[in-house]
Amino acid sequence: MNIVRCVVVVVIANMSCGDLASAGENSLDWRTESKATLDERMAWWEEARFALFIHWGAYSVLGGEYKGETLEHKYAEQIQRICKISKEDYRKDAASLFRPEQFDAEQWVKLAKDAGMKYVVITAKHHDGFAIYHSKHSDFDVENTSQWERDPLKELSDACRKHGLKFGVYYSQSQDWHDVFDPSGDWKAPGNPAATRGSQWGDPAKCDKAAANRKMFEAYMEKKGIPQVVELIEDYGVEMVWYDTPGAYLDEYAQPFLDAVRNTNPDVVVNARIGAGLGDYQGGPDSPVVFSYTKDRYWEAIQSTLHSWGYNKFDEVSRRPTDYLLRMLATVVSKGGNMMINVGPKPDGTLVENDTKCLREIAEWSRDHIESIHGAHRSPLPPQNWGVVTRKGTDLYLHVFDWPEDGTLRVGGLRTAVTSARLMGSDVPVNTRQIGEGVLVVDLPSEPSHPVNSVIRLSCVSDPEGDSYRLLEPGSQNRFHVTDTPFISGEGLRNPIGVGFRAYMENWTDPDAEIVWKIRVTENGVYNVQFLYDLPNGRPIGNEYMIRIGDRKLVGKVEEEGTGDKALIDAEKQLMRIRRPRRIVVDDLGSVRLEPGIYDMTLKSAGPIQGNDRSKELFFPRAVVLVPER
Repeated sequence: MNIVRCVVVVVIANMSCGDLASAGENSLDWRTESKATLDERMAWWEEARFALFIHWGAYSVLGGEYKGETLEHKYAEQIQRICKISKEDYRKDAASLFRPEQFDAEQWVKLAKDAGMKYVVITAKHHDGFAIYHSKHSDFDVENTSQWERDPLKELSDACRKHGLKFGVYYSQSQDWHDVFDPSGDWKAPGNPAATRGSQWGDPAKCDKAAANRKMFEAYMEKKGIPQVVELIEDYGVEMVWYDTPGAYLDEYAQPFLDAVRNTNPDVVVNARIGAGLGDYQGGPDSPVVFSYTKDRYWEAIQSTLHSWGYNKFDEVSRRPTDYLLRMLATVVSKGGNMMINVGPKPDGTLVENDTKCLREIAEWSRDHIESIHGAHRSPLPPQNWGVVTRKGTDLYLHVFDWPEDGTLRVGGLRTAVTSARLMGSDVPVNTRQIGEGVLVVDLPSEPSHPVNSVIRLSCVSDPEGDSYRLLEPGSQNRFHVTDTPFISGEGLRNPIGVGFRAYMENWTDPDAEIVWKIRVTENGVYNVQFLYDLPNGRPIGNEYMIRIGDRKLVGKVEEEGTGDKALIDAEKQLMRIRRPRRIVVDDLGSVRLEPGIYDMTLKSAGPIQGNDRSKELFFPRAVVLVPER
């Protein structure tokens, strides 16, 4: 630690909250100033694209079970809150027993590296307040509470550095159930910040204990929160700080937490969950299934192998298989994002057997295909029926999820000439030919090179360019999801979170709102039009909507029961991994004959939107499916 940074640490650690707030106002405005070095700071992160996320701590000791209560389909890392465990009992039954004797940092890092991951992020401190390292600013840590002489965080940091991986930490800055919020009493007690929704605990209009709560949080921030962030960067070589749950505190507290990072090491990457619109990159929700188009250059998706993030003995039923995660990785990168896959190790320091198996299966794919991920960027092409596309330089990588039975892969929307094509993993050259404007045909062998995600590398004569017209496949269903297009307009219309059960657009209150998909048709055909949507709260029915394809208008009415093929609802639930009950409706809107050409397919209201006291939304649209009629 150099002299300058040492002085900064002392100053920050001894500031009062008022001093911190004024310092944030009078010092460099990191909201704007740090943007000058943003691209330089994010260079390694953007190149990496793929990372390992680890949730591991005192909660791992309980493994999703406490005194006979089991957490099925629940977050095991939040067992203290869910089971309302007092501080004393949590310390005795969980934190004091966290001694991972079989922990092998080298093994974890090698698994991540072999899988093609370029950085590791681990929970240094989760919401329970327990530090899995030797902290100078709290005795609720592995050294004092667990009485364990080894420092897992230091071992993992050293292993990452040895094997060339970047090292980051998750730090719960806005919640600390042990040192700030007193859960030893009633978790539901009014005014208890640990139980009060969002940041209402600090709002005098919503909480009569707001002033006391703010003093309590500010004391934590000054004595523990900010000093721990500083020591993690200084003592553990942290290169990324992954904050969490910004909605649990007031926006004004985000700036001091950012300043703590920037003043200690301005090169450290910070995620958007610091709150208040700060951070270096945007983060999606936990375990999304679909991703809307974004103009953001830097964004991230996080996926856990289970529903739970921490170790949960009862959550294997929620396991996301390797093929799902591999395809998700390619999809995220094809839209310009990074992906972290999370595992929840056991309390003894070993990984769950199925997590190890998953990482090794990913490593098998990465051995021949990882160049299509590292340093790759979003696709310039429209969505493809068979998979997704990533780009690097003048090369395009076709990630083929559904191998064509006839060996003919049709690529839509490419406007740049191709010089060569090669099937990765087999070193087999393949032939390509142009069969019309915006349509490239790739002749493939009968068998895929990989059972889940085969990749063809197309080398182009220059930086590849594409158009917006999706190629309609005459021999299979064509599913147009609402996140498959950037052409969305309407006041307030938005995609809420991308998680499967809410993978739709909501807040359709504007009668002029519309969603447009652009389509390219290469041969005559007749298509049956099926439309999937959810009913809003209150289930307003009777409103009419319209799908227009070219000059053909197909009108439907929002009803409790649809007129379409119910098998499409089952397919939607499976595709989106929907397990909870949902009111999904499918309507059969009739058929349309399409001749070769390009079309706009537009979804919009067919008139004024009527509603009731609970809802005045038209519907929650999911997807239009064009089914070829033979």
